[in-house]
Amino acid sequence: KGRSCISSYMLNLFDPNKYVDVNNIGIRGYMYLKGPRGSVVTTNIYLNSTLYEGTKFIIKKYASGNEDNIVRNDDRV
Repeated sequence: KGRSCISSYMLNLFDPNKYVDVNNIGIRGYMYLKGPRGSVVTTNIYLNSTLYEGTKFIIKKYASGNEDNIVRNDDRV
């Protein structure tokens, strides 16, 4: 408390409903979004050389029973 907390979140862009394995950081189609926890991030995403503009991700602020804060299937925002 009392300090800014910046976290990284990894999403699976091929299928956002699938679980993300933190060990698969180098796989194409995965990306990190960095920003204040609980914020809405607007960004440009390059996936297999195709640009998706203005895509919005609502990143959850809390992860019950999930200390690494990676967004997974059935997580609440």
